[in-house]
Order: sequence, then structure tokens, then C-alpha cells
Amino acid sequence: MGLVRYVFLFALGGCGLFPDLGGLSGSDASVETGGSDVVSQDVNAEGAPPTPTYCATQDATFCEDFDEADGGYLDNWSTPSVGDGNTVTTQTALVTSAPNALVVEVPGGNTGGASLWKDLPPNASEYDYSFSIRFEPYSAGSGYVLWGQIEVDNTDAFTEYRFSTYNGGTKFEAHVYYPDGGNTVAGSPLSTTFNAGQWYRVDEKLTVSPPPAKIQVMLNGIQVLSTTITQATDGPGTAEFLAGIYHTSGVTGTWRLEIDDVVMRVK
Repeated sequence: MGLVRYVFLFALGGCGLFPDLGGLSGSDASVETGGSDVVSQDVNAEGAPPTPTYCATQDATFCEDFDEADGGYLDNWSTPSVGDGNTVTTQTALVTSAPNALVVEVPGGNTGGASLWKDLPPNASEYDYSFSIRFEPYSAGSGYVLWGQIEVDNTDAFTEYRFSTYNGGTKFEAHVYYPDGGNTVAGSPLSTTFNAGQWYRVDEKLTVSPPPAKIQVMLNGIQVLSTTITQATDGPGTAEFLAGIYHTSGVTGTWRLEIDDVVMRVK
């Protein structure tokens, strides 16, 4: 892809990045979404057929609910990318569909990311990306993190479409890299932000062809951004997206995010 990353390939239990957190809770999990409690259960009455997993109900190019019975959710992704001292794992305490959700963390003072990457079919014109996300409390001095990224690479240029969260708000950004080696960052603040300790459902519709790119973002079903990114003119190409934290900057406090029910549809 157009951006060089240091990728750390690893196996579950192989290097300590994937500790067993399965004992944190039972099969029921209470999820706070927009101030209301929703109870997600995976236990049926005796003799009833098992409840389908979230992804079993989705028609999508890619879906991941992190609920694989054997813990092999990594097999569904192209590669993990985890900076030294950062973690990517699953847990059962905070989910939107039981039993598991992803949890990623970059401790205070660390750099790099904590994410899973997935390659997508090439030359798509539209990407519909949705997922549930929850931020744990972070301090005012925690710098910022980039997350929810889709990268689209054309022959001579590429663009990283992503979210940037910092003390005071969240922006949607497009980091555009031009054929002549130049680059620019186009940022648009969302009309609302993410409160720590709450689950949010993010729906992102990105159209790259015909250029320039267009983006629409929904948060819990409410539109918080709709704009044209005039700087992004590279159109379709190869593509990949991530779940987790892609990049951190100026980190003095810990960033910890839970992510669940990731869905990607390409057209």
C-alpha cells in the first residue's frame, strides 16, 4: 500500500499481546448506548437453537463480530499492526453482541498503533463502513489518535480517510498524498463528539468515484457530517481498512477503545 507501516505479525498467546481475558464476565453484557441500557444475551432457553452471531445476520463484503468460538478472529484479517507495548485482544466485559468485542490500547508515552487491517477488492467506487466503538476516559494531555481508517491507493497517489480524536472533539480527515510527492490534510469537525464510557454506532459512506471524494458519517443513526473532499482526486484503486488505533501523537495518557460488530460493504 502507499503508506509504510511497521507491521508486527504475531499469534495468539505467542508474544503476550493477546492475554486471556475471558473470565471478566459471564454471558450477559449491559451496553450503554446514547444514555440507554441494552442487554445483549447469547443464552437461549433449554432446547432452543443457538442465537445466530451478529455476522451471521449480515450480507456484507466483510463482517467481524469477534465471536469466533475458537478465538480465531485473527484469521479473518489480512494483518495485525501493533506497536511495541501496545495491545490488541478481545474481552467479554463490554460488548454490543456477546460474547466478545475487540479492545485496543496504547499506554501513555507509547507511539504507533494497535489495529487490525483488512485488504479489500480493488477498484471499488463506494465503501460503506460501520462499527460500534467505545472510548475509555482519557486525559486532556493524551494527544490524539487516528482510527476508523480506509486507505485507497491509485497508481500515483493515495488517500487515508480516517477519524481523529483529541481533547475537545473528533474530526474526519483525508490525508491526501499527490503524485509529485506533496501531501495535504483536509479536516472536517463532526457536529457532535464521542463521550467516554458510551457505545456509539458509526456508519461511514465514502464515495471515491467519480472524484472528488464524498463522505457521509452517521452517529447512532444521526448524520454528523456530509461533505465533498475537493483535495482527494485520486479515485478508485487498491484499498484496505482498519479496526483499532492507527496512529498516536503526543501521547502522555492512555488511549483504550472497545470495538465490535465491524461491517464493510464495497460497490
